[in-house]
Amino acid sequence: MNISHIPTSPGVYLFKDRKEKILYVGKAKNLARRVSQYFTPGSVRKQDMVAKAARVDFIEVRNESEALYLEDNLIKTNNPEYNRLLKGDNSYIYLKITKEEFPQLFLTRMRKNDGATYIGPKNNTGDLRKLMHYLRQIYKYRTMKSGEFKQGKLSSDIYFGLDKGWSVIAKYKDDIIARNDAIRKSGIVLDKSYEEYKREYKDIVKSITSFFEGNTKEVKNKIMNDIDEAISKEHFERCINLKTILTQIDAWTEKQHVVLAPNYSGHIITINELKNYRVIIMIKIFEGKITDVIREKKPKDEWSLNQMKASLEIDLKETFVMKETDSNTGGSVIARRNDEAIHSEGRGTNILYSSSLKTLRKAQRKEINELLEKFLQSYIASTTFDTEENLTQDLLQTLQDRYHLHRFPYRVECIDISHFSGSAISGGLSCMQEGLLYKHGYRHYKIKTLEDTKGNYSNDFLSLQEIVVRRFGLKKKTSSGQNNEAHIEYPDVFILDGGQGQLNILRELCQIFPCLQTIMKEKTSFIALGKGKARKESAKSQGETEMIYYFDQHGEIQSLALIYDTADRLLTKLRDEAHRFANKYRTMRMGQEWK
Repeated sequence: MNISHIPTSPGVYLFKDRKEKILYVGKAKNLARRVSQYFTPGSVRKQDMVAKAARVDFIEVRNESEALYLEDNLIKTNNPEYNRLLKGDNSYIYLKITKEEFPQLFLTRMRKNDGATYIGPKNNTGDLRKLMHYLRQIYKYRTMKSGEFKQGKLSSDIYFGLDKGWSVIAKYKDDIIARNDAIRKSGIVLDKSYEEYKREYKDIVKSITSFFEGNTKEVKNKIMNDIDEAISKEHFERCINLKTILTQIDAWTEKQHVVLAPNYSGHIITINELKNYRVIIMIKIFEGKITDVIREKKPKDEWSLNQMKASLEIDLKETFVMKETDSNTGGSVIARRNDEAIHSEGRGTNILYSSSLKTLRKAQRKEINELLEKFLQSYIASTTFDTEENLTQDLLQTLQDRYHLHRFPYRVECIDISHFSGSAISGGLSCMQEGLLYKHGYRHYKIKTLEDTKGNYSNDFLSLQEIVVRRFGLKKKTSSGQNNEAHIEYPDVFILDGGQGQLNILRELCQIFPCLQTIMKEKTSFIALGKGKARKESAKSQGETEMIYYFDQHGEIQSLALIYDTADRLLTKLRDEAHRFANKYRTMRMGQEWK
């Protein structure tokens, strides 16, 4: 089983058998490291499960807390055979809120079907217990167990200012309701109505629940108000204690990523067009958080776009609003090529929003689009080494057919130039193999062509020429008339960041290095990727697109507009990587020169 395609980012991994049945779900801060532990020689990690597994799928997320939340929901939804982590053992912890008039709040490892509310799962148990201790100093919630509470016993925490006497309030409910003035019971003055006490405690539970769900703002505001009150009353020791609590909360709480506001619940689905398949990525959102991710593919010749939409509406009992989106702008667009509108059927990425989510703002839609794109890329990457359903193969074949590449784009490289006002001119080369970024193929270049020129100025054409010569080991003919070529691993496709002018430099180089003509015909397809007017976001929103420039069979330069579908995003992602890598190297050089 090949696992080299699994990234090092946080996420959830799923072991599946040949029938796509989920055997095991796990979460990891570093997916590649965790999954590799199952295949380390001498490892005893669930070896019977590994023997049954046919592949490892994965879903990338943004942080470990989000991975934990998603893992829990995937386990509850799919009930995998080999999962024991969240079923009765002591790996994770929950905040339990009992179902009572004045609920007890405490941390537990056991999740029962007893009507109580459970917030979690959470990890870092020691830190959470400290946080609960700090929260008690702020909110004075009930910790007394049910037996003692029902007897109305007085908690010793009252004497330390950690309890308001909730057990006494519950015990003397009838007396509080019947009284006209304040009464004193068990040494506690009761001067509010019973309903006021209930509302006060309900607000406490709500604040603590919100805190554990990731919203720390309310708790921090409460502490700041208490600090101001302590200062006004000259309770300086209390003030110092509150500031310590505030510092600890900042240090120990990691806000779980909330996708949307808590009032949003529903499904968001993308239908992504590949060569032979439509890939569905569906996320279920409950109260603003992702609770499930479902990914599957359907053959194009069996399912039309409208059929898939109708089927989903029937299965999920929801009405969906369809939009076609562009991952670069995050807004609704119609993809165009050569000034002709392209029908969404078979081209773009279509997003279906539950009717309850159709009012999302543009910024929220963009964030959702980015998450869906990450889930899609994870799914495609997970099929890379699957001989039966290699979706990456589909994407690469699409690129070859669309842009008339004479080589299948197994290995693709892209070059970009970076400089600072004409100085520290640097080149960055990014590499992709079988649709995945291949960091071992990255290279950086210190441009030497312009070193002897006077003054600082940039010439991207000369810089690109130098890099092409160095990358492909170009040398003039020897006296014997043969090209003196070293052993070089040639890419199948080489992308120049720029337009038609950048592609023209290859013609000039062919005059100097005749061997380049052979490379272009037999070993490498050369193309250029230019932004043009689409360099500005405002132009993109008006329908301007980036262009691909390539040589046709007669050696003439032709151009096509990017469609921005899943296949094209492989190219733009690689171009962005080259840009990042070139800038990083140029910045490093400048830092060394300025020391």
